[in-house]
Amino acid sequence: MSRNWTKEEVETMRDIVMSGKSLKKNMNLLPGRSYHGASTKCVEVGIRVPKVGERILILMSDGAPRTARAIADALNLPRKSVSDALRNAVWPDDGQSMHICARTAESKEFLYVIGEGLNVNLSPAEAERRRIAKREREADKRYESRTTWWPRADPVVISAINAMVHAGRAA
Repeated sequence: MSRNWTKEEVETMRDIVMSGKSLKKNMNLLPGRSYHGASTKCVEVGIRVPKVGERILILMSDGAPRTARAIADALNLPRKSVSDALRNAVWPDDGQSMHICARTAESKEFLYVIGEGLNVNLSPAEAERRRIAKREREADKRYESRTTWWPRADPVVISAINAMVHAGRAA
């Protein structure tokens, strides 16, 4: 039989989730509780697990510059997920929430910091990739269809295609 959740347990769970840490990896802070039970209780009390971008912003809210590798390690996330989220966060046209403030001396990795600003030291290849992506997004917006993409099929054409398919099977 399950026991009721205490206020302290719910607050501990809220602190874990809101700090951007993984609930699953921090279940040792809730002894005697299962991950499934904790995640169900999160839904019941309205604790929403932040998405990758939100988790990164929570971590970066202290203002310290970090590399993508350091962010991924701190949040126990795959580096690809973190890199994708950071790429979107530093884009100046789409509500920039972070920017690249420098590069590390030893590995030439970008250092990210929260807040708007100019991105420094983009490689020529990265700058070109971003220009192309921006041009493609603008073209997508310009030629975006306002109607349903697939037109309604003509019943006569559908009947003819079905007849041809059935005739092919009989042969």
